Amino acid sequence: MRLAPLIRLERLRIDLRIDGTNTGPSNALPVFMSELPVPNVKELDIAYDYEPCQRRQFGVEPQEGAFSTPFARLDSVLDSSRFQHLKKVEVELRDLLPEDAECISILPSQRFPFPALRARRLLKLTVMNRRNRKSVTVIPFAT
Repeated sequence: MRLAPLIRLERLRIDLRIDGTNTGPSNALPVFMSELPVPNVKELDIAYDYEPCQRRQFGVEPQEGAFSTPFARLDSVLDSSRFQHLKKVEVELRDLLPEDAECISILPSQRFPFPALRARRLLKLTVMNRRNRKSVTVIPFAT
């Protein structure tokens, strides 16, 4: 596979489907992103599709468990010098169980995932409730 064309890539969209038997995103995306030769990427859109999941993915204390490992590792990778040209990162958590969407929506802001991206004012985090298909922007882009 020729990777040279990726050097000029400025926008990347990644859609991930979370396996219904899994307990959330794996570390595959942070590993993939750390190996991907995209030094000029400015915009990154990531969608996690939770539709196949029939049990809760985010508990009462979401800073532990699903948020802490894969999202923290992805945050660290995207905050590295390899992604110094990033201007915008949009993360969408789709088709969450209503309880999970509510859990994330009511978090105090200091407990939201992706602290480095939030500090750089690059992040927009949206959650979508599977029951009513309503999307709520939990963390808007900084103005």
